[in-house]
Amino acid sequence: MAPLHPLRIKISGYEQSITRFGVGALCMIFQELQRCEMLEFDGDWTMLARFVPCTTALSFPQLRSFTASACLGELVQGIGLVSPILRWFTYALQNAPRLVDVRVELPKIGIPNVLPYRQLTVIRVHTLKVAQVTHILWLCPNLKELEVDILMPNQADFAHGAILHSNLQRLTIRSHLNWLADFTRSLALHALPVLRVFRLEIIPDQTLVYPRLPSSFFTMMRNLLSLEEFRLDSGLLCMHQTWCTDILELCPNIRSLEIDIEPGNDSEYILHLIQNLTIRSAPSRTSAPAFAPKLTSLHLVEFDTYIRPTYIFAFLDMVESRRDGAPGIAFERLAKAELRFTTRLDNDRILHCCISDPLIRQRIKLLSEGGIECSIGTLYRKTLAHIALPS
Repeated sequence: MAPLHPLRIKISGYEQSITRFGVGALCMIFQELQRCEMLEFDGDWTMLARFVPCTTALSFPQLRSFTASACLGELVQGIGLVSPILRWFTYALQNAPRLVDVRVELPKIGIPNVLPYRQLTVIRVHTLKVAQVTHILWLCPNLKELEVDILMPNQADFAHGAILHSNLQRLTIRSHLNWLADFTRSLALHALPVLRVFRLEIIPDQTLVYPRLPSSFFTMMRNLLSLEEFRLDSGLLCMHQTWCTDILELCPNIRSLEIDIEPGNDSEYILHLIQNLTIRSAPSRTSAPAFAPKLTSLHLVEFDTYIRPTYIFAFLDMVESRRDGAPGIAFERLAKAELRFTTRLDNDRILHCCISDPLIRQRIKLLSEGGIECSIGTLYRKTLAHIALPS
C-alpha cells in the first residue's frame, strides 16, 4: 500500500455561512488533519465550536505551517466556554512537533499560550505592540524570521528589557512613523548579532508637519553589525541629506540597499549618496577603504521629483567607478544598480533626450557587457536602456 501524501488544507467560512453540506465536509477535513502539513484557517473559531464534533484524537503530527485570520485571543476566550473542540484544537497546536511557521493575529495584550513558541522559526503577525515583539523574542529563542504588519506603541510606563537573540536573521516591520521611535528605542537595547535582512515600511501620516526618522533609528542601526540587506519603503518622509550615507557607514557589511520613498523636502540625498559611493583615485584615498565596500545591489526610487540630468550622469559615473576601481581601494563590484523616479511628463521628456544620446546608451551597454545590470527610468513606465544580463 502506497504511503499517504501530506495534505495542504484551507478552511474558509463563518458560522452564518455554513450549510449542512459544509458541515459534512468540515467533519471529513478534521478526520484528515493528521496528514496535514499546511493548515490555513480563514473563519471564526465559533464555526469550529458549533459544527465540529469533539474528539480526543485531534493531533497535528505533520503540521509545519499554520495560518489563521481569526485572532488567537478569541480562541483562548472560547476554550471551555463554547465547545470542548477548541480545547482539543489548541492542545494539538501546542503539541505539533514539526510546527515552525505561523501567520496569525495576536490580541493587543499578552501572548496567548496557544503555540509551541520555542520551536518556531518563522512568525508573521498582524497588529502587535512593541512590548509583544520583545516578548516574542524571549519566547522564541530559535526564531529566524519575524514579520510584523502594523506595529503599535507601548504604554508610556512600559520598561524595555534587553534580550540577546542569537538566531534572528530576517526582520520586517510595517508601522506608522509616529510609532517607530518606541520600536527603535526598544530594539536598540537588544543584541541581534546575526540579523542579516531588515525591511522597514513606514505608513504615510499626513498629520505630521515634519515627518522624519527618529534619532533612535540610527542608534538601533549601529547595533546591527551583521546586516547585509536593508530596505526603507516610506510615504511622505523628510530626508536629511546624509541619512542614506549614515546608514551605510553604520552598517558596513550591507550588500543590498533599497530606498523607496516620497520625499517631503528638497533634500538631494540621492545625489549625496551617489557621490559618496563613487570610487575616486585621489592620492588621499589610495590607501583608504572604499565607502560601502561590500555593496553589490543598489535600488533607488524617489517619488514626486523631477529627473535631473546631473543625477543620471553622476549615477553612471558611480556605477562605472565601482566597475573599474582604483589602486589600493578594496571593494566588491556592483552587480545591479537601479535608479527610478516618478512618472511625469517632464521626466519622460528628459528620458527621451537621454535615450537619444548615443554616448549614454553606449555606457549602459558596456556596463551590461561587463556583467552589471544597470537601469535608469521612471517608475512603472519607461526605462532607460535596461539591458538584462544574458542567461
